[in-house]
Amino acid sequence: MSRIVRGRTLFCFALLLWPPLFGQSTPPPETQPAAFHISGTITGFNTHDLLAVAFEGVSSKTVMTNESGVYEANLPLGLWTMTVRPFVHDSTGKMITNIRGVYRRPPFRITVPTSLVFDISLPRGIFCTMVVSGPDGGPATQEQQDHANAWCAGEQFFSVPSDSVPFEVHVWGGSSFASCELVQLALGTPDNSVACKRAFATYNTLSVQADEVAYHPDQGILEAHGNVVTRDESGEHKAPSMTFYFHDGQAVLRPNQDR
Repeated sequence: MSRIVRGRTLFCFALLLWPPLFGQSTPPPETQPAAFHISGTITGFNTHDLLAVAFEGVSSKTVMTNESGVYEANLPLGLWTMTVRPFVHDSTGKMITNIRGVYRRPPFRITVPTSLVFDISLPRGIFCTMVVSGPDGGPATQEQQDHANAWCAGEQFFSVPSDSVPFEVHVWGGSSFASCELVQLALGTPDNSVACKRAFATYNTLSVQADEVAYHPDQGILEAHGNVVTRDESGEHKAPSMTFYFHDGQAVLRPNQDR
């Protein structure tokens, strides 16, 4: 009898051990989708006004600037565009989204987790509108209107396609544009805003500012001269001048240029 009782005791003890060995296993922890962090400061608008910063890509997300023009967001990896609009809301407090944007960042692509800083000095084009007439007082051609708008607003977009990604070079700012001249006339004093003192350019994740910026679309070359400051995933870099070759989403610093 004692042998039988001892056998049953061992069998029951073995049953107690089976559930953790052969039952349901602990589920693996949920992994969050890879993301990147983006932040920056927007200047050139009324500092007390809030701005809505809308990101469109694999999903949509809109964040607000604070009273200092600072914004930040965490976004999934992928291809994105960025639009800045004045924050206008209806009687219920809901944001009105069909307000004209005051800034558009062309597509930029992020493939690995990183931290980006996109500081923005808004183009002065929001203060400038031109009506152009064509030959003999007829309607202007699209090319004439585009040229007038670029001169007026001080910003231009150049298409640089790559692997079906619609990358663009965006150039704006500088004192030679009509928008800055009109503001000076309206104020009766020189326009000392940063957007009229400095020139800016972006391509993919690269941001450039300098005293002078020129893009040559036939060569894919961007030249920046005078107190050049650039920023991308690798951080901020400064030099008296820099020249970049844009191709396939890459901004390649030309030889003999110290960054």
